Amino acid sequence: MTFDWAWKVWDNTFASLRQIPAMTGDTEGRKACALRYATFLWHVDQHLATGLDAEVLRWMLGPGKNELILLQPDVWEIFVVTSSFLVARGSLKSTTILEGLIYPAWQLSASTLNSSNQSIEPYL
Repeated sequence: MTFDWAWKVWDNTFASLRQIPAMTGDTEGRKACALRYATFLWHVDQHLATGLDAEVLRWMLGPGKNELILLQPDVWEIFVVTSSFLVARGSLKSTTILEGLIYPAWQLSASTLNSSNQSIEPYL
């Protein structure tokens, strides 16, 4: 076990979530797969002394920021299902989603408001 084990689990799981649309074409199958990953992350959270929340926030504000911007709409749906599950079960705080996802999206959109950068549209 390494000191950044929780971060590595989150990062690898996120990479797996991005692959779900390539594995299954139907929406219900994607949702079911996302819920399995969410359940796995919830169990990981339950075994960590400090939980998963701080590591997810660190990821979102660090290397995850660039990955989130590039997500396609079908992957966003999967990410929303997974994140919502974790928030509902207390593994992630709603403030983590606000600070790590919502506020950066607003800041990015405000800074690119005058340009026609449509690449951030799914992120918003």
